[in-house]
Amino acid sequence: METEEDRTEFQRLMFELDKKITTVFESTSNLADEECCERFMYATNGAMHSIMLLLRQAAKNALSRNAERIELGDLARAYERISHINDGKELNPFAMRDVHLLRKQAE
Repeated sequence: METEEDRTEFQRLMFELDKKITTVFESTSNLADEECCERFMYATNGAMHSIMLLLRQAAKNALSRNAERIELGDLARAYERISHINDGKELNPFAMRDVHLLRKQAE
């Protein structure tokens, strides 16, 4: 993301989306976590439509497991399933342990 203000604004958005998701799940999914936000930015370039597609599919994945929240594995499977989001990207940001590799990829 470009500036600290951009990062803060994006984290605020993800926090609000996470709050909405808790109406379905028992606990938050920590979507506003700094590393989670980096994963979403890499995956979607901040495009709201893509963020919502990923969250909807990840929620379906989590619900099929009777999970208490969306986890990275749910997001990784959602990312793989939605081909127009991952088109042209070498890495699945939700399947990686080390988010620092995304920073290197983005440079």
